[in-house]
Amino acid sequence: MMESATKQECGEIEYAWCLSELNAFFSTIRPDNSVLLLDELLDHLDKKSIRFACFIDALLGTDLWKGLYFESNPYPKLCHDLANCIDELNSSFEFEPPYHSRKHFVDVCVGISALLSQNVERDEVQQLSPWILSKEDSWLLLFAAIGHDYMHRGRINSVDYENELISLNGLQLFLDEYSDFSSEYKQTLMNKLHRLILPTCFDFTYLLYEKINKGMGDQLDCL
Repeated sequence: MMESATKQECGEIEYAWCLSELNAFFSTIRPDNSVLLLDELLDHLDKKSIRFACFIDALLGTDLWKGLYFESNPYPKLCHDLANCIDELNSSFEFEPPYHSRKHFVDVCVGISALLSQNVERDEVQQLSPWILSKEDSWLLLFAAIGHDYMHRGRINSVDYENELISLNGLQLFLDEYSDFSSEYKQTLMNKLHRLILPTCFDFTYLLYEKINKGMGDQLDCL
């Protein structure tokens, strides 16, 4: 049902083209060709000027993300709806931020997905590593990637974590609209999003690196 609605919303041709490009990229990317293929794909996507929500729907339709699906997975709808909110909001801006724009959101989501494509089918011994993600971890990471600069207007932080907190407040308002989610579920998800999004503030990212390098990082720190 969602795939059918997706094609109607963003156009069958645009959806099919984007889906084909993404599937081809994820099926051929390797450590030795990743930079070249990533640059080519991002350039193609940028020139097509596909609506962000259409890109996200095509991304969710790829073999990669279909292979990461799990039962009662709430994230495809969350990602789809948040992408539509971002399109609506950013289209209302007089000027979209030159860097913290939907193009940047696309770059981040493709980069995250490329990393995850190299993180599947590991042997059982490696599953003990905090760098190996479960299917639910992967979806959480994608949702955080989509929303990490939500409501960003391109301004530099005037106080610590200013823009990051604006995005988190926006995500809280977004989740509040999901009446079928319990308050406990929303709070747990928001706690995780705080752990993921706050360290994207460049002034304090080094604190996360130090924590991990000292062997004190947990699963969310690695995410």
